[in-house]
Amino acid sequence: MLTVTRRWLEGLIDPVAAADGAPPAALLPFIAWALRGAGLSIGLLAGLNLMLGVAEVAAALMLGWVIDRAASDGPAVFWQANTATLLAIAGFFVLLRPILLALSAGITSLSINPGLVSLILLRLHRHTLGQSITFFDDDFAGRLSQKQVQTATALTSAISEGCNALLFGLAALFGAVAMMGEVGVWL
Repeated sequence: MLTVTRRWLEGLIDPVAAADGAPPAALLPFIAWALRGAGLSIGLLAGLNLMLGVAEVAAALMLGWVIDRAASDGPAVFWQANTATLLAIAGFFVLLRPILLALSAGITSLSINPGLVSLILLRLHRHTLGQSITFFDDDFAGRLSQKQVQTATALTSAISEGCNALLFGLAALFGAVAMMGEVGVWL
């Protein structure tokens, strides 16, 4: 099962997919040009990180519920009255949350980071190979390849960290605001 999942994650991005034309000069069209074909992988990572942000808020709600119930029911009644709910909460912390974390880490490390770097790097390299000899007269080949690697790595890092940190943080923030809104509107 893990081998199948790993191979599926590794195959989400085709690193040798050809680009449509030359890279655009403007930033956003260039990013769209470089990332074309990686949408499913990026979308999965974004969705998983949004779910992880919501899961963090849910974890806080569950822990608060357990503390409130334990304080109000007392130790003798608490375990008997809340066994099913406590098992569901334990399932959340032991199964669901780690599975979401593992899938997010798997997509990042098996699909996004290796696949996206290779995809962007090969697209830029193919474009560079199509240049005339005079294009290389005023530039060193090492500098050109260094810029290609830096661009591919930077764009991959921006996408990866944007999904991992920004979307996770936004989901947790909006979830926390909604949770506090339930407690009191003025909070």
